[in-house]
Amino acid sequence: GGPEALHQLCDMINQVMCTSTSQKKTARMLYLTEDFNPKHGSLPAIHLTRNHNDDDDDDDHDRAASSSILPLPYRNYDAPHALFLPSRDSDLVIWPECWTHLIDTLPNTQSAIWWLSVDNNKGKFQNFGRSDIRHFYQSEYAKTFLLGKEDLLLTLAAATPKKKNDEERIMALTEYIPARRFPVQNVLSYKAIKRDIDVVYNPLKGMHFTDAIMDRSVRSGITFTAIGGRFNRLTPEEVTNLLLRAKVYIDFGSHPGMDRLPRE
Repeated sequence: GGPEALHQLCDMINQVMCTSTSQKKTARMLYLTEDFNPKHGSLPAIHLTRNHNDDDDDDDHDRAASSSILPLPYRNYDAPHALFLPSRDSDLVIWPECWTHLIDTLPNTQSAIWWLSVDNNKGKFQNFGRSDIRHFYQSEYAKTFLLGKEDLLLTLAAATPKKKNDEERIMALTEYIPARRFPVQNVLSYKAIKRDIDVVYNPLKGMHFTDAIMDRSVRSGITFTAIGGRFNRLTPEEVTNLLLRAKVYIDFGSHPGMDRLPRE
């Protein structure tokens, strides 16, 4: 869910900017190499082809370059990839909570952390007293986590009234389930679908609970069907079709954010 949420945010920013202003699209995705170690110095990003100063009005060039880079599941989104590393003080870089250790690798930019989860940060970010970082939360769990940080609250209390109103440091930010995941458009049509699978389950999370339930249901005749697996990834359409056929969905993961699959 995290990568798609980030692409949705990029898409939504570009849509809003195009409809409310005369500016061209301003949000981009920055793809980083997985083996990056901040101790090595500069931030390595993939497919960077131009300098920041070259980014003027060559939007057609950007679109052509982005079409081949954007991962296939996210090509429905208006989320062109970055052709340069952000470096201006007007640039806002929104980091997912799993990459907070990279924040200071892009100096001179504004920074925000999107807490799509809390647990997946694994305690890497501790400097909540920094007044130069915004925090976006995706769930009530993340909001409670942030409001429990005394250093962050002290920083907010020290801000001037104008700063509090104009630049909120803790804000709600949630993604959405795309309409294409709902092939049936009305409730009556949903009721007409044959629910021929008793239970579908998430095979990647909380399986110690699921296994116990399945062991106790051997003689019941209840059927259990996994939604994909580590080596059997389903397409979004295949997931939708399984959920449409299921009577019950179970998922005993830790749910560190508003997980996408349970909402679907």
